Amino acid sequence: MRHILFLILLLTSTSCISEQIAYEIYNVDADGNKELIKKGSKAYGLSDLKYEKRAPKQTIYYLELEDGFSIGAVQITDEDITGFALQAIHIDGGFSWDWFDHKEGNIFNKRQECGEVSIQTSGLPGQYLIRRVNFITDVCLRLNQSDDVERDTHKIKIMEGSTLLLLP
Repeated sequence: MRHILFLILLLTSTSCISEQIAYEIYNVDADGNKELIKKGSKAYGLSDLKYEKRAPKQTIYYLELEDGFSIGAVQITDEDITGFALQAIHIDGGFSWDWFDHKEGNIFNKRQECGEVSIQTSGLPGQYLIRRVNFITDVCLRLNQSDDVERDTHKIKIMEGSTLLLLP
């Protein structure tokens, strides 16, 4: 009987995990040299996501990775999604805002540096929301925790084939 209960628990807990994200976290020195500090992969589900309301039509959804680092997407309820932002986040703060411009169909290109993602949306006309971000290429998200506005102190590289799930 105990084995059956364990199997049921195992099956129900893993069925909640539906996505996979692979990443590398780097420290970046003042000269722009990167040092790998963490590398990992995370299986997760909707219950692992956190969110923060920022304005009447703006919410950030984020996924914790490790050592206080997270990645997130800014949801802005709008009539059409012509672009959106992804962010690298650290528990100690900092600034991050990597913008993706609409290319064609559901494909978006990173405005600075390079990278390409596709999105899936949901919602009613006039209130589209991003459900999922699929990383077509590797994408680096930049974080600045310094007083120099031109500097990146960390980068989180999300690997090709990863998915950031935001909504069911």
